[in-house]
Amino acid sequence: MSASDSPSSDGGEFATGQVIAGRFRIVGRLGSGGMGDVYRADDHELGTSVALKFLPAELAGDPVRLERLRNEVRLARQVAHPNVCRVYDIGDADGRPFLTMEFIDGEDLASLLRRIGRLPKDKAIELAGEICAAVGAAHELGVIHRDLKPANVMIDGRGRARVADFGLASAGDELVDGRDAMAGTPAYMAPEQLRGQKATNHTDIYALGLVLYELFTGKRAHDATTIAELRDTHSTSSPPTSPSDLVDGMDPAVERVIMHCLAMEPEERPASALAVMAALPGGDPLAAMLKAGETPSPELVAASGRRGTLTPKQALWLGAIVIVSLGLWAWLSGLRPIDKQVGGILAPEVLAHRADTLLEDLGYEIEKADSAWGFDLDWPIVARLASATDEERQSLLRSEERPVLRFWYRLSPYPMAPWRGSVPGTQVGNIVTPDDPPLREPGMALVRLGPRGALLEVRVMPGSIWPASKLNREETLNSIIAAAEIDASGISMREWAGISPMPGAPTLVWSIQDTGGETEAREIVATFVDDRPTWVRVDPPTETRRSRPSTDPVSLVIFGFFVAGALVAAFNIRTGRWDRRGALRLAIVVFVLCLASSVIGSHHPLSVTEEVRGFFTSVAYAATRALVSWLLYVAIEPFIRKLHPSALISWSRLLAGRVADPAVGRDVLIGLVVLEIQTVVLILSFGLFRLSTPAIQASAFAGSEDPLSMASYLAAVLRYPVVVLGVNLGFLLVYVVARWMLGPLHRAAPLVMWLALFLFFYGAIAGGDGEQLERTALAAIVSTGSTYLAVRQGLLAYVVASFVGQVSMITMVTLDPTAWYFPPTAIYVLLGTALAIFGIKTSTGLKLFTSRAS
Repeated sequence: MSASDSPSSDGGEFATGQVIAGRFRIVGRLGSGGMGDVYRADDHELGTSVALKFLPAELAGDPVRLERLRNEVRLARQVAHPNVCRVYDIGDADGRPFLTMEFIDGEDLASLLRRIGRLPKDKAIELAGEICAAVGAAHELGVIHRDLKPANVMIDGRGRARVADFGLASAGDELVDGRDAMAGTPAYMAPEQLRGQKATNHTDIYALGLVLYELFTGKRAHDATTIAELRDTHSTSSPPTSPSDLVDGMDPAVERVIMHCLAMEPEERPASALAVMAALPGGDPLAAMLKAGETPSPELVAASGRRGTLTPKQALWLGAIVIVSLGLWAWLSGLRPIDKQVGGILAPEVLAHRADTLLEDLGYEIEKADSAWGFDLDWPIVARLASATDEERQSLLRSEERPVLRFWYRLSPYPMAPWRGSVPGTQVGNIVTPDDPPLREPGMALVRLGPRGALLEVRVMPGSIWPASKLNREETLNSIIAAAEIDASGISMREWAGISPMPGAPTLVWSIQDTGGETEAREIVATFVDDRPTWVRVDPPTETRRSRPSTDPVSLVIFGFFVAGALVAAFNIRTGRWDRRGALRLAIVVFVLCLASSVIGSHHPLSVTEEVRGFFTSVAYAATRALVSWLLYVAIEPFIRKLHPSALISWSRLLAGRVADPAVGRDVLIGLVVLEIQTVVLILSFGLFRLSTPAIQASAFAGSEDPLSMASYLAAVLRYPVVVLGVNLGFLLVYVVARWMLGPLHRAAPLVMWLALFLFFYGAIAGGDGEQLERTALAAIVSTGSTYLAVRQGLLAYVVASFVGQVSMITMVTLDPTAWYFPPTAIYVLLGTALAIFGIKTSTGLKLFTSRAS
C-alpha cells in the first residue's frame, strides 16, 4: 500500500532504519488516517518491500480497534484478486499491533484526481473496470467493503487500480441494522446507511457509483460532507448533477451506469459490481479475468458476452429451418414404420388378451391382481441383421418363428414390486421387466408373444392350491401348437436333457414338422407339474438363446465417475472455485425431473404399501441422480469456466433464472438448427452414397425404456436432459483440457474433441444392425455437429441438440394418427416445435416469461 510516490518526510513514530519485530526495517512513513499509520518497510526474511499498518498508540489497547485489525486481515486474505491489495499477516511490535500488506509503488486515486483532475476517457474506463472487478471479487465471497472511496483505491506503478483498506469490511451475514450501519466515510455512505439500515452489496454499489462519478468528472457527486447535510440531500430525493452537465462529450453509456448505481433505493441499483463492469463501454470483464489468469465467477460469466438478440428475420429463418427439417425427418422416418418393418404389430391390449386366453387354455385360472407388459428385441437377431443381405433382412424381420420384436406380458395374483440390485441411481424407479420381480410367488406368470400374437414362451410358478388340470398333455400340446401358429404334420417326442428354468418334471421336447416340409422342424419344450405346463418354449432347434450383455460394467463405470467426481469436487470446494448457487439449482432441477420421470415410468401396483415403498424408491433414485449431477457439475464446471468461459454464458444466465434472456433463446434455436441440419445431412449422405439405413431402430430399445410404452417414453423424455448434461460436460472438459495442454497448438483442441466424440458415438452404435461404413458416417456427422456446438456456441446449445437428438432416437415414428403407438410421434414433433417457438420469441426479445433482472 502507498499514499504517495515516496515516503513522508516527517518519518513518523518509527524512525527510518528501525527494525520492527526482528524482520521489518522501516523505510519511511507512507501516510496516516483514522485507522492508523502506514509505513513502508523491507522484509529481510523474504527480501521484498511491504507496507506495515499500525494502530495509533492511544488505540493499541482498544479491543474494538484490535478486533477490526484482525477482521481486516481475516477478510482481506479471503479476497485474492489482481485488483485487490493483498494482506499478508498480523504482528506485534512492543505492544503495537500491526498488519503486513502488499506495498504498492504509486498513489491513491483521491490524490491523483486532486493532482490532474479527471482522467482521459479510455483510462477512466480501464480503471473503472478494474475497480468493479475487485468489488465483485469481494462480493462473490460474501465480503462487503463498507469504506469504498477514491482514497482507498490505489493506482500502482503500472497504472492498475488496486482496492485496499478492508478495515471496515464485514461478512454480509454478520451485519445488522443499527449503529454499526454508520461505519465508513459519511461522504460515501449510501442513503440506507444514513437511515441506520445494515450495509449490503448494494451499499457498496452506491459507493462504487460515487467513485466512478469522480473518476469520470473529477468532481464529487455531493457537496455535503457531514451526516446531517447528507441526510438533508438524500431526503429531497434529488439526484446528483448529471455527469454530462459537467463534462462535454460524456459517454451516455457511462453516465447511464453511474446514475443507475446512484439510485436512492438499493433494489433499483445494478444487481452486482460485475453487472456494472459489463455495462461500461467496451467492457469485457471476462477477457480481463482471463488475462489476469483468474477463474471468473459464474455471475461474471452470466454478465459477459453480447445480449444475444436476433432480428425477427434471423429468428424466423432459423425457426423455419427447424420446423421444415423436423417435418422432413418425420415424413422420411414415417415411410417405414416399425409395424411394417416387422410385418405388423397388434395393439398391446390385444396381445395381453391373447396371453390371458392362452393361460386359460393351458389350464390356469389365475386371479389377476396385477399385470404389466412391454416390448423388447431379440438382440442376437439384431446382430445378424448387420451382415445379412436385403432378402435375409426381410426374412429375419418378419420371421414368425423367432421375431426380432417380442411382446412380454406379466401376470400376478399379488401386486408386483420390482427388485433392484444395481448401484442406486442407475435404474429408474419401479420398472417391471420379464425378470424383475422374479417369478417366485405361486400364480406369477410370464408370457412372450411375437408382434402378431404367436406364442414364444410361457413361464408359470406352480402352486399347491390349484386343483388338478382338466387337460391331458396331448390337449395341452394342441393348445400350444395353436398358440404358436404352427401348422403341424409330423410330431415326435423325447425327454429333454437340459435344466428347466421353472420347477416341475418331466420336461418333454416335441419336434414338429410344418405341413409341406419346406421349413426345418420346430421344437416345443415343456416342463409339467400334474399335466399343467410351468414352462413352454417354442424355438427353432438350431438357435441358441443369448441375452443382452450385463449392465454391471455400466454400473461400475458410473460408480467410478462418482468417486472421481467426488474427489475433484472436494478440491474445487476447498479452493472456493465452485458455483455454489448454480450447482444447487441444477441439483433441484435434476431432482424434480428424475422424480417425475421415475413416478411416471414406474410400475404402480395396487397395494398401498407397495405404492408408498415405490414412491420412496423414486425419491431415492431422484436424490441419487441429483447428487451425482451436483458432484459432476462442481467437479467439471470450474475448469470449463476458467479455460473456456464463453461456453457457459447463456447456460449461466439460464441457471440464474433468466429464462427469457435473448441469449438463452438464441442458443436453444441454434442447437435445434444444427441438430436438424445434421439430420438432413445424414439422410442425404445415406442416399447420395447409397448407404443402407438400419433395418430396425434398435437404438430405441438399447436403454431401460420401452419406446412403444407411453409411460416409459415420457419418463425417458424427462430424464434425458439429465443424461445428456453429464455427457456434454465430460466432452467439454476433454476440449478445455486439450486446449490447455496443447498450449500454442490450442487451435487443434477441437480436433481432439471431435476424435473423442467420434470414438464415443462409433462405440455406442457398434452393437446396432448397421454396417461399418454406415456407423462411420453416422458417428462422423454427429461428432462434427456436436463439436461445433460445444466449441463455438456453448453448453446450452450443445445440451439442447443432444437432448432433442436423444429423444428422436427413441421415437418410433408413424404417419398414421390412428396407430396405437402414434402419441410419441406427436410428442416429439410438439417438443421440437415448442422449443423452436420459444427460441424465436425469446431471441428477439419478446418475453414469454418474467425473469429476474440482470
